[in-house]
Amino acid sequence: MNSTEQAFEFLINAAFDAAILLFLFRFILQIVQVDYYNPLTQFIVKYTKPILKPLSNILPTIKGWNLAALAVMLLLESIKIYLNIEIATGMMPNILGILIWAVGDLIYYFLHLYLFAILGLAILSWVKPTGGNALMEILYKITMPLMRPVRRVIPPMGGIDISPIPVLIGLKFLSILLVEPIVTVGMRLAGS
Repeated sequence: MNSTEQAFEFLINAAFDAAILLFLFRFILQIVQVDYYNPLTQFIVKYTKPILKPLSNILPTIKGWNLAALAVMLLLESIKIYLNIEIATGMMPNILGILIWAVGDLIYYFLHLYLFAILGLAILSWVKPTGGNALMEILYKITMPLMRPVRRVIPPMGGIDISPIPVLIGLKFLSILLVEPIVTVGMRLAGS
């Protein structure tokens, strides 16, 4: 791959990853029911609403799961993979392979969003432990469904909370166990 192809691949990945991340946050914030009036929530809703509102008539939200956001993420990831294969090989990839690959990548995004949310919350709690921060509120709300069961088993001791460590290990384990096989199958079927 020459430098021009690498540059275009970088731009494609950066643009699509940013858009996917925006819809991923919208999806997760809706599930965990983050305060709608949080400024960061408002930002995410404002920029995803023009695409999700018309799709919501076709793909409704079921038990907090915004199916329209999931569909948009799958479509964006599929287009990104297609464009990258097209640039790298110049060949038409297999659509089923692209969809499987995209599902694996979306699972990767979900797991790593939680991984970085837990790390971010840990760092912010050291810097500003009292809270009151819009980002800290969102990170807390996102991570609590994973952290709460672990904290029941491993409560904070002496002011030190080590419960994020097993959660981070579990997220990485799931990433290896789930994502790598799915992506590998998708890559083989796509012809990449």
